[in-house]
Amino acid sequence: MTQTIPEGTERNDKKAMLVTSAGSREEVAAAHVQWVWGWERRDGDGCFSFRETFERFYDWSYNQTLLYDDFDPEHGVATSPAEYGAI
Repeated sequence: MTQTIPEGTERNDKKAMLVTSAGSREEVAAAHVQWVWGWERRDGDGCFSFRETFERFYDWSYNQTLLYDDFDPEHGVATSPAEYGAI
């Protein structure tokens, strides 16, 4: 369970998930596992879609962030989730 973030809060603060109960820890842990293992691909899985796999983890309307992929051989920095997914 997450806590509602009050209006007027800085945008970066709104993305923070606030742990408000013991049950929330399990939710955060499950989300972490889903994000980490969402990258995993097996033979026959078909084409990877970053947006389909990770849509719930990013604000797709916001394009003024910096996302760095340390596995990118070119060490690119993306300014939106869509750009990050295209690396």
